[in-house]
Formats: sequence, structure tokens, C-alpha cells
Amino acid sequence: MKKSGGGLSSAEEVYLDAANALVFTQGMKLNAQKHISELKEMYQKEIEKADDLWQDTLKDARFIGEILSDNEIIQALADGGATEAEIRLKPKAEYEKTVAELKAIEQEFDETIQTTQKAIQEMIEKDQELAKQISEG
Repeated sequence: MKKSGGGLSSAEEVYLDAANALVFTQGMKLNAQKHISELKEMYQKEIEKADDLWQDTLKDARFIGEILSDNEIIQALADGGATEAEIRLKPKAEYEKTVAELKAIEQEFDETIQTTQKAIQEMIEKDQELAKQISEG
């Protein structure tokens, strides 16, 4: 700032804007990571609950229909709409899809941060190269 008379050069302003964007993006990522982590944990618990619910359904059905074979129990449950697909598989697939989407969001933040860091480094290198050329000229 002393060399430019107390003000910022356009390169310095661009650098500060980019650095500010980087800090903002990193802060957003940290905040998003916290929430994404909480959501992933919640969905993992829901996946486990879906497994438990199916096992409990089978257990209860075996108790109630103790004279029925496993195939008859499964068929009776299916007749009532209580299939493994409806109780366990479909919910798990939806939860796992959501977890994958959350991971993709995390990856996007990482890529944005890397791109911003690379752009800042390139600005620094160009600014240093320009300063060197000016001082040699």
C-alpha cells in the first residue's frame, strides 16, 4: 500500500476479493459439513430402523401366526402390504440416495475451494512476475 500511495492496486483488490471469497466458501463448507454430518447420521439411524422394523414385523408375525410356515407368514404380510420391499428396501434406498447426494454437495464445496485457492495462487504468481518485470525494466 505504501508503494501505491496508500491505496490498493487493482491486483491487490482482486486478491483481497478472491481471498474473501475463499474464506466465505470455507466457512460455508464448515457449516454445511456440520449439517451434512448430522443429516448423514440421522439417515444412518433411519436405515438401521428400517432393518429393525422388518425384523420386528417378521418376529411379531411369527408369534401371531405361529401355526403358519414362513412362506405363509410372508404371503399374509404381503397381502396386507407389509413386504420387505415396502418396509426395509425402499426406505433404505431412498436414505442411501440422500446420503450420496449429501456427499456430492460436500465434494462440490471441496472443488470450489480448490478452484478458488488455485486462482488466488495464479494471481499471486502473475503479480510477482509483473512486479519483477517492472523492477527489471
